[in-house]
Amino acid sequence: MEYCVLGPVEVRNGGESISLAGEKQRALLALLLLNANHVVSRDRLVDQLWGDEPPETAVTTVQVYVSRLRKLLPPNTLVTRAPGYLFVTGDGAFPTPKMTTYKLEGADGSVAWGPALVQGSGNYFDQGEALAVDEAGDVFVGGVVYNLGTSYDMATVKYRGSDGAVLWDPVLFDGDAHESDYVYTLGLGIDTAGNVVVGGTSDRGSSGDAVLLKYEAATGSTLWGPVYAGGSGYDQLYGFSAFANSVAIGLLNYREILSLGYDESFGMTSLEGELPPASCGGFMTHGFGAANGVLPYQWSISSGALPPGVTLSPTGILSGVPSAEGDYAFTVRAEDGASAFVERPMTLHVGPGTDPFGAIYFSGFESCAYTLHAPNVGTGYLWLPGGETTPEITVLPGETTVYGLIVSDGSCHYRYSVTVRAVALQDPDCLAPLVESLSPISGPATGGTPLTLTGLNFQPGAEVWIGGAEASGVSSPDPTQITATSPALTPGALYPAVVVNPDTGSARLPNAWFADFLDVGAGNAFHDDVVKLVRNGVTAGCGGGNYCPASHVTRAQMAVFLLRSKYGAAFVPPPAVGVFADVPPQDPFAPWIEKLHDLGITSGCGGDNYCPASPVTRAQMAVFLLKTQNGASWPPPGPFGWFEDVPMSDPFAAWIDTLYWFGITGGCNADPLLYCPGLSVNRGQMSALLVNTFSLQ
Repeated sequence: MEYCVLGPVEVRNGGESISLAGEKQRALLALLLLNANHVVSRDRLVDQLWGDEPPETAVTTVQVYVSRLRKLLPPNTLVTRAPGYLFVTGDGAFPTPKMTTYKLEGADGSVAWGPALVQGSGNYFDQGEALAVDEAGDVFVGGVVYNLGTSYDMATVKYRGSDGAVLWDPVLFDGDAHESDYVYTLGLGIDTAGNVVVGGTSDRGSSGDAVLLKYEAATGSTLWGPVYAGGSGYDQLYGFSAFANSVAIGLLNYREILSLGYDESFGMTSLEGELPPASCGGFMTHGFGAANGVLPYQWSISSGALPPGVTLSPTGILSGVPSAEGDYAFTVRAEDGASAFVERPMTLHVGPGTDPFGAIYFSGFESCAYTLHAPNVGTGYLWLPGGETTPEITVLPGETTVYGLIVSDGSCHYRYSVTVRAVALQDPDCLAPLVESLSPISGPATGGTPLTLTGLNFQPGAEVWIGGAEASGVSSPDPTQITATSPALTPGALYPAVVVNPDTGSARLPNAWFADFLDVGAGNAFHDDVVKLVRNGVTAGCGGGNYCPASHVTRAQMAVFLLRSKYGAAFVPPPAVGVFADVPPQDPFAPWIEKLHDLGITSGCGGDNYCPASPVTRAQMAVFLLKTQNGASWPPPGPFGWFEDVPMSDPFAAWIDTLYWFGITGGCNADPLLYCPGLSVNRGQMSALLVNTFSLQ
């Protein structure tokens, strides 16, 4: 097999070029070839392939590239080695290291003994990684050696400190996936009895986990292990410490650090927070476990109280039927056969019960009504949404409705629900109207706009009312459509549309119609955006039925505009406390301004002031919009230098360019492309900026 890295990267087999897919895969192979027989870390590969902005899936993508290369190369050429990958050449072009140990004299650095070699199968890369010395001066060495059929294995050997004699032959560990297993650089530790703990990482196919083993000091026999640890993805052991009867390890997962501790002493294996929630009136069970103690174990509750109906058996089984809701805190005690004990605090949450055999059921159908009956399981009832407290209620299913029910039996609460579908369950003679839409949704306040209402069950002779004023010219050509003409209404307000059938009731569509502001008619460029602001409760205009689209937006008004657009019309900021010297707490804008300050969106205009009456410039508005949308710490990706009047050195350039990139603004002039950063933002422009930034509908 020949590899060419001068010019285009190529792999040749018998003189014929092997196809390599994609620029990134070729670049990865080149990096590995230039570092043949040396481990290249995943972090370095990601940096070299993508630079400062790697994708979220960078590590996974590298694994895919490596997998594809392995299919093209001879077996065991590209292997996994902490903290990355190793391209192995065994053809003599590069020296092939072996796991080698020397001891040097402390006085002059001369060789006391060595080299002591450990070699795997074939002419492959073997290497020592970790070394530890016990109290007697004997030397433990851990490393990796290649074995045919199992790839790289962890190897641990013990030498006599005085002369380097092998006290026990290399102990090899091959993980359960028979892939590459390797010792961490500092992955050896000695316990108080002189036994050695080995830590490394085991490649388990699609992922990798940390692995721990312990060998007996005199013979090298396995005392325990392997113990695997880690999360999802590939975990690399980067920290390791063994002391007394405990082992602590640190793992590196992509963009995540995990710290784990293991204790060989007697202890419980079910710790605080592991109890799953239980349901009142429902059977629950949970088993506790212990380890490293003298059998048998005896279990008990040493403090606190279990839920009524729940017991802990001497064998560690928590079970029963809780008969009361709440959070129950207690301490579980495990005692072993040698009278050693351990205790752990626990909390069990008992929530509302479930009754799989109970259900709300129907009966009767009189006068277009149904009767809903509660299951016969309790003595207390609460129906939702109406709040009735009787075992049964009567419903008029004029529209599809979900009814909820909470039943109490004196101890537990049970929840039920049922959906009553209007069309499916009613007699045709009882059908009430249903208004689904109105078109158009706005028009002049003077009236005269043709309207079309769509829905169900409209009858000839039906009436249409808009905000308490009757529409004219009403016609119902079929049960699903009504046409009418809008009445005159007060400008700048939202109104419901109501259809009243002659004999089967009425239906209402809230906020169906908007009577246009006097100064923002349908021909105004900002008309649709202004209507969206009103529908979202962001503004009600400037008074007198007007919106004042040409008026400048002040910094005080801007605070309200931003927060209502982000959080909705129902949002109410907390009371003001007096953050800015020029905005007293009693100012109606103060709570909004101070909330903007608390979110880190503004720090004022300088000198402990906010300048509430000052107009907002287009440059400032770019920052305010994007920080409100994405958070105060969000960094804009620019600048890009798109606007001729906004140089890239301008402190606002990144925010302005990002606003353009996101499609929120097109600037103030198309050719040449200008932004006009120093101009004030008026209320018309503000409506478009808010709608585009917060996707208001």
